[in-house]
Amino acid sequence: MRLHKENTAEIEPFYISLKGMETAELEEAINAPLKNSYSNSAMLEKYSHMFQNLSSFEKETDNAREASTVTDKLNRSLKRILPVKDSALLFFDESFHSLIPVDGSANSDISKVMNHFYKEGIFNLLFESGNPMIVPELNSYNNDGAKLNYLLFPFYEDGKRTGLLSILSTISSGNFSPMDKQTIQMLLNLSLAKINKIVLKSKLKTTYEDLQTYQAKLSNDFRLAAIGELTQGIIEDLLSPMQVIMSNVEFLNNTPDQEEEVKLIKSQIKKINSSVKRLVKFASVNQQNNKIHPVKLNDIVVEYYNLVKSTLDNANLECVLDFENNIPSILSHPNYIFQLLTNVIGLIKNRSTAKGGLIIQTRFNNDYILLKVVTTASLKTNAAKDNFITNPTELNIRIIENLMKKHEGEFDISSYHNTGSAVTLKFPLRRKIRK
Repeated sequence: MRLHKENTAEIEPFYISLKGMETAELEEAINAPLKNSYSNSAMLEKYSHMFQNLSSFEKETDNAREASTVTDKLNRSLKRILPVKDSALLFFDESFHSLIPVDGSANSDISKVMNHFYKEGIFNLLFESGNPMIVPELNSYNNDGAKLNYLLFPFYEDGKRTGLLSILSTISSGNFSPMDKQTIQMLLNLSLAKINKIVLKSKLKTTYEDLQTYQAKLSNDFRLAAIGELTQGIIEDLLSPMQVIMSNVEFLNNTPDQEEEVKLIKSQIKKINSSVKRLVKFASVNQQNNKIHPVKLNDIVVEYYNLVKSTLDNANLECVLDFENNIPSILSHPNYIFQLLTNVIGLIKNRSTAKGGLIIQTRFNNDYILLKVVTTASLKTNAAKDNFITNPTELNIRIIENLMKKHEGEFDISSYHNTGSAVTLKFPLRRKIRK
């Protein structure tokens, strides 16, 4: 007898396999719109986040008055996009020798690194291409911590390189999306527009203040010119009678009984003649020929003091000269020193309410010549500047500031509680090389 084993295997019927295929295709067809919907939803969420970030930055910087405020808000907006450790907005200086942060913190770590990169020529490709660049932060790659990179965004003005935005982050080229790049570029453009607006406002304000100063100075110059014309006529009127008096005094000189009176008359005439000569010398200075040269500050102050001594006496201001001997000469012109002293004393006279005094000092200290006027008057200035035309005190201060800028020097007013004030003018012995 022969036994045959049956080896049976369950095979799925053909029509059932077709049915399963139809079901899989049907499920795939049904899920496809859901997948597309999810992808579109994620894209809409990213765009929504981008516009919310831009809108928030615009509102936060709308009334910004300082560039540092804009950079702070920019750094906060960048942190909403990337894991930012630090960021800096840097501009080239006038000579393109270095990069300077907007907030002036030149000693910051990121500023030092960027200037090192610039000197090494790393930014040449960055500015030639005009596209953002990622540069590794090498110290982080040598350590076990997070790996950091610098994201660099260049910017230009009228086709010339102006500066760059540097972002220190853990982001790398592999996970830096085009949308994030686009958002940062838009934030950078908004920031630059805000900063340019602040700079233009500051320049406009400075120009307006200078305009007020020069309007007041022009009005003052017209008055001085008119006084000068009158003074010239008065001097001529004084000199002629003085010559007649001197001629007649010589006849009286032969009378012994009137010898003392004649000496007194002669001394007074000499005093008037000396005052007239000083006044003529002071008024005849041609401002167009004020070429700077080394001058002795002590001699100029003494000459000025002799000229205005009677004016100070009439204003009940006692003046004492306190000089340091053998101080070096400064680069200036006597007329500039006269103008400085005139405005300093005018400032003191405007603030003096009773009898007072002042001390004019000169000192040599650390490559500076100090001209210091100590007074019993209170020269404390208001935080908000008044109109220069209506307030002569502010005009005096602005003229002193402008004259000290010409000398590349410094001007300071110090007030002491119930004891007076001091005006300090610092003239540097070393001047910058003029281009």
